[in-house]
Amino acid sequence: MKEYSEETFYQATAVADRYLARIAERGLPAPNLIQLGTISVLLAAKLNQHMNPCFEMMIDKLPTMLRRQVNREQLIRLEEKIIKTMDFDLQYHTPLSFLERYQRVLQLDKEKDSTLNLKIGYSARKLLRHMMHKSQFLAYRPS
Repeated sequence: MKEYSEETFYQATAVADRYLARIAERGLPAPNLIQLGTISVLLAAKLNQHMNPCFEMMIDKLPTMLRRQVNREQLIRLEEKIIKTMDFDLQYHTPLSFLERYQRVLQLDKEKDSTLNLKIGYSARKLLRHMMHKSQFLAYRPS
């Protein structure tokens, strides 16, 4: 699953966390966590438009032992449940999504083409990760 960005995994975690919180409020049972993790990454990839993910590809990426717990129909049903439970509100913005947007606006997003762009992006992401793990920065909005 290395072809997904770090932002995709943050978004997947947010989707799963928010979904679990909503069903806990309603007293509903939690889904199979392997299925939830798989479908959360799929949803996040769709939201971030990194690719057109498919269920079979995601299932194939799971370790052999876990593949027995997941099938395409279960994932489709769980995806529908998550989308309906979340009232189609799946977007979750982190400081990293704003950074990516600012890099595009300032034409600094082509990190493969320029070592300066690479250094700027690396430093900015490192600073943001540090800030995301320190509670004193919670008072500031992501943007």
